[in-house]
Amino acid sequence: WVQFPPACRVLDVGTGGGLPGIPMAICYPQAQFTLIDSIGKKVAVVQDLADQLELKNVEAVQARAETVHRKFDFITGRAVKNLPEFFGWIKGNLNRKERHSIPNGVLYWKGGEISEELEALGSRPCKTLYLEAMLNDSYFEQKYILHFAVSDVLHSKEE
Repeated sequence: WVQFPPACRVLDVGTGGGLPGIPMAICYPQAQFTLIDSIGKKVAVVQDLADQLELKNVEAVQARAETVHRKFDFITGRAVKNLPEFFGWIKGNLNRKERHSIPNGVLYWKGGEISEELEALGSRPCKTLYLEAMLNDSYFEQKYILHFAVSDVLHSKEE
C-alpha cells in the first residue's frame, strides 16, 4: 500500500513499546525512523530493541511531540490522543514535498467508532485501511489505519 523510498523520514509519536515504529523500520530499512515517547523507560526499551535487532535506521528519543522541531515525510501514531489535538501537536513537523507512493502526511492507527472524531476534526482521511478485511481476522474489527495528506492536517480544526 505504501512504499518508503531511501531517506524517507518517519516520526512515530507515542511509540510506547515501539509500535508501529519498530516493525515499520524492519519492513522499510531504507527509511529513517524517529520514535518518540515522553516516558524514558519506554524509550530505553525501544532503543535496546533497535540495537539488538541491529536497526541502523531507528533513533529513539525521549520527547513530547510538541517539542520536536524537525520535518518528517510521515508521522504515525497509535491511539495517542484525539485527532484534532494530535494534529495540533505535529502539523509543524510535516514536510510538504511530495515524493512518495502516497501523499506525505499522517498514518494514524485507530480503533473503535471514528465518525465523531472525524467530524470534530473537520477533515476526512484520504484513505482508510480496514484491518479486519486486510488481515481477514475479526479481532481487528473496527481497527483502522487512517491516512491524512499534509493539506488535510494543515487545514483541520484544532481543539
